[in-house]
Amino acid sequence: MLASGIIFGRALAGDWHSVARTANDFVRDGWIAAPMLALALIVELMTRPTPQRPRPAVFAFGLLPAAIYLGVALAWVKWLGPWK
Repeated sequence: MLASGIIFGRALAGDWHSVARTANDFVRDGWIAAPMLALALIVELMTRPTPQRPRPAVFAFGLLPAAIYLGVALAWVKWLGPWK
C-alpha cells in the first residue's frame, strides 16, 4: 500500500489544469502500480500458510517483499523526476 501511495502521489502531482489532463498524467505516471499489485497478489497467494505448511516461509514475513515494492516505487518516482 505504501509503494502504491508513493507512485499514485507522484502521478497526481502537478498543475491540475483540467480533469482530462490530470487523468492522463495519472495513467501515464501511475501505470506501474497495476503490475506491482498483480505481483503482490501472486506473492501473497504463494506464501500464505497452508495445512501442509502452517508456518510461513522466511520470504513471506513481509520484509523482503515490502523492501522490493518500496524500492521499485522509489526508483520509479526517481526516474520520473520532479514535476515540471
